[in-house]
Amino acid sequence: MDFGLDARRVYRISRPSFLTGVARIFDFGGFLNEHIEETLSDAEADYDALLQDWTAVGDDIRYAIQQHDASLPAEQRQLKSNLS
Repeated sequence: MDFGLDARRVYRISRPSFLTGVARIFDFGGFLNEHIEETLSDAEADYDALLQDWTAVGDDIRYAIQQHDASLPAEQRQLKSNLS
């Protein structure tokens, strides 16, 4: 779903560009694959994935609250802002 929020995604392998894809067509020896290195341990990768998941959950909740607040009539929004 696109909520208009920042997508905070971290990939363990960099996403190749168009030119890298073209270069791979002619890379018969597989030399381009030699430069991929594993920088995160499995535990670190799991931690990062969980952090991203819970960050996305928090973003979704904040978005839902904003949408709910925007749908309130003006007097209820004023009352809610006075309570905060």
